[in-house]
Amino acid sequence: MGERRRGKGGRFVAAEKPPAEEAAADPEVAEQPARRVRPRFCRVYVRNRIAHDLPLIVDALLERAMEGSVPHIALMLKTAGFQEKGSLVPAVQRREKSLEQILLEQWEADRVRDAADAAALAALD
Repeated sequence: MGERRRGKGGRFVAAEKPPAEEAAADPEVAEQPARRVRPRFCRVYVRNRIAHDLPLIVDALLERAMEGSVPHIALMLKTAGFQEKGSLVPAVQRREKSLEQILLEQWEADRVRDAADAAALAALD
């Protein structure tokens, strides 16, 4: 965080930052290391960095996999969710018929059977 100084009225205000030209010319400012990450924010920092660089990471993995690197292909497939050795396409489970669908099919079958019975009776008369 930036330095703070006491301003007018006793409130703290941000210290004035040197202009960008002066900061670049000043060797102390230019050689300052990146801001340290507190341990409690480490996970968030790593997630944010990975999210920011994910397209580059995927592109690099894909390039290496296209060159024939087996570990990179395995990592890509595992990341994509293809963990089973036998199947590269995840199995799609069909949903069971709902009670409504079962009853509608039975009703349609009964209606067709009744119509056939009525036609058979009309033919006998």
